[in-house]
Amino acid sequence: MKSLHAGIFLHLDEEKLVMSLSRELNSVRVTLLPTISGQVVNSRHVTPPEGKLDVNLVLETFREEVLDFVGEYFEGTEDPEEKIEDFNERIDDMKRLLKDISKIKRRKTL
Repeated sequence: MKSLHAGIFLHLDEEKLVMSLSRELNSVRVTLLPTISGQVVNSRHVTPPEGKLDVNLVLETFREEVLDFVGEYFEGTEDPEEKIEDFNERIDDMKRLLKDISKIKRRKTL
């Protein structure tokens, strides 16, 4: 486990999570890192929907799951969205990435 600076517990109320997105072959890797420790607390792949399923449905499910995780991570936080830096921007980025992957997958099947 990575050591933290002495007295860091005094700043835990200021802690947020940074969501990083990286495109992989047929999915998007999502990683959540706390601003204080910098250690990964959650990492997963999100795959665009197959066929006629809507990317917005996948995004809504993903959004709910992330906010549930953040609510548990920050035990009792009133607004989990506020605990992720630039949350809405990251969701917009995710949408673009998933749509791009979907387009490429469709072209390959044609």
